[in-house]
Amino acid sequence: MTERKLTRTVLAACSAVALAAVVSGCVGGDDGPRVEPQPPSAVDFSGVAAGYRVEAGTYEIEAGGMLTVGDVTFSCASGGAGCTLTVAADGTATYAGGGGAVTAASSPLHGQRAAASAAVEAAASAIGGLSATSTEADVAVAQRALDAAKAALAAVTVLPASEVFALQARIDAAMRRLEAVKAAVADNRTHRAQLDAATEAVEAAERAVNELTAGSTDAAVAAAEQAIAAAEAAVAAGTLLTPGEAEVLNDVIAVLETSLAAIKTAIADRETHEAQSSAVDAAVAAAQAAVDALDRTSTDAAIDAAQALIEAAAAVSDGALLTEGEKSTAAAKITAFMTSLEMVTVEARIHAAVSAIEGLTATSTDAEVDAAQAAISAATAALRRVQLLTGPQVIVYQGDIDAARSALACPISPT
Repeated sequence: MTERKLTRTVLAACSAVALAAVVSGCVGGDDGPRVEPQPPSAVDFSGVAAGYRVEAGTYEIEAGGMLTVGDVTFSCASGGAGCTLTVAADGTATYAGGGGAVTAASSPLHGQRAAASAAVEAAASAIGGLSATSTEADVAVAQRALDAAKAALAAVTVLPASEVFALQARIDAAMRRLEAVKAAVADNRTHRAQLDAATEAVEAAERAVNELTAGSTDAAVAAAEQAIAAAEAAVAAGTLLTPGEAEVLNDVIAVLETSLAAIKTAIADRETHEAQSSAVDAAVAAAQAAVDALDRTSTDAAIDAAQALIEAAAAVSDGALLTEGEKSTAAAKITAFMTSLEMVTVEARIHAAVSAIEGLTATSTDAEVDAAQAAISAATAALRRVQLLTGPQVIVYQGDIDAARSALACPISPT
């Protein structure tokens, strides 16, 4: 279709006179009907992109023709009369009744400008709304908007170079902003992954340490040590952790290390206690067996051996990590052993004296008599050394010694 701008009416007075003459001719006779003029119709601008500019005035468009006024291209319907178009200063327009209908659309220049500008604005808005915490979906939407803006600018053919350059500059700025946001999003994702990994490692170390007790095995302690080492490594690997985040995690690790050290001490104390308790039990059992095996016929060697075992039990019964109850129990048993040993020692000496005296005869030598006397003296010395026997027990044993001494003093009848 050809486009032609027709003559613009500028002599309003002449137009008014001509129109009056036409109207007068139509209604002036007595025989002709009166014809009322048709009101003007408003032009529909819904097909014109927003932000258009149009020059006020009255324009004539032939049927089937087009006329571009500013950013708007007006079309006159074909197959009828021409169109008279009136554009107001506020940008609205009407066309005269009785003529052809007028439609409006964006001019090629305005259409391209509006489309490209809207696409660039949409891209800038989408990218401007992004932040380091934006999702991948948000970034993808912004990328598509930027791609659409590039395509819209590439499609323009009639925009002035200055406008193209201005739009391209905005696209370039949006591209830089989008790349910066992508980097920030990636850093944020990495930061979150590092923080999650470090937090999970520290929490795993907490669980491992909190499950330990003084009765834990070496394997459990080793596992807790490995968990703490893994937590330290995870925090150290968090290159994007904030100083505050790293400090909080390291503080927790420091507490765990202190707790682990305390647990290790408790485990060592428990093991030492068990060793001390076992040593006491073994020593007490050995001493008891030795004492139980003694009687008045026991040799000095047997008595000395029992004495050594009792002293060994006493030496280990005061272990630093033994409980007061364990120490008290061991001490009571050792005291009982010492009491028994004193009794057996005195009884053995008395038995030896009695046996020596009973072995004497009228023909016994002075040496044999002296030996019997020495045995009585040994029994007396043994009784004087006792510390644990009761008074009544000492009296009984002293009576036995006195009886042996009296028996030795009596003359021996020849047989």
